[in-house]
This record gives sequence, structure tokens and C-alpha cells, in this order.
Amino acid sequence: MDGDNPTIIEKIYERKKRYDVDIEFIQYRDSSNYFRFVNSHIANIVFGHYYDFLRGMTDWEGRSGKSDLTIYVREHFSRDGIISLQKSYGDYWSGAAHPNHSLATFNFGGEDCGLGPIYIQDSQRGLALIHC
Repeated sequence: MDGDNPTIIEKIYERKKRYDVDIEFIQYRDSSNYFRFVNSHIANIVFGHYYDFLRGMTDWEGRSGKSDLTIYVREHFSRDGIISLQKSYGDYWSGAAHPNHSLATFNFGGEDCGLGPIYIQDSQRGLALIHC
């Protein structure tokens, strides 16, 4: 891994008799409070889903086949502290009619804003980012 890269990818891979887990999520190397906030938000989302799934597997005892959980959190955009992350989520519970899928975006507007909406405004010269 390149030591100059501002991000690392954390992974959780589990292959069990009753389920598989495949999780990858970004973490920033910057130790400022802002990036600690961003990292903790990402970890809270990922581990919240992970432990909800494991807890659900306890209730899913006795079902045939395998269940699975897949989560990816990736950086879609980053410039001058403005960060947009995309979360892809999927799970399948053994014996269910269909899997569940969702996509979500999390926007961080910089050290003065934290988590919140980021607006893009058209101008005569192109697009301008307006945050907070």
C-alpha cells in the first residue's frame, strides 16, 4: 500500500456455514477532528449493518441455504475537504423471495460544515459547488 495515499480500504470477509460477509469501506489517514468525524460516521454505518445482520442470523436459525451481506463504501468525490461517499448495500436471507439492495450518498461539506447537503449551482462559466 502506498504510504502517500490519503485513504485506506478496510475489509471484512467472513465465510461461515450459514452466511457470507463481504464488506469494504474507506478510511482517511488524516487525523484531524474533521476526518476523525468522517471516519467514525463511515464505521458507524458499516458496523451497524454488520451487527444487525449477525443479530438477524440468530433469529434465522434453522433455515436452509446461505445468507449474505455485502457493503461497499467508496469515495465518489473529494476536493478541499468536501467529500461525497457512496454506500452500496445488499443482503439476502436464505429462503427469502428476493435480495435487498440500496444505494446511499453521504456528503461532507468540510471542517466548517460536517455532514450535510452540498448544492451544485449552474453558472455562466460552468458548475459551482455551494456547501453548507
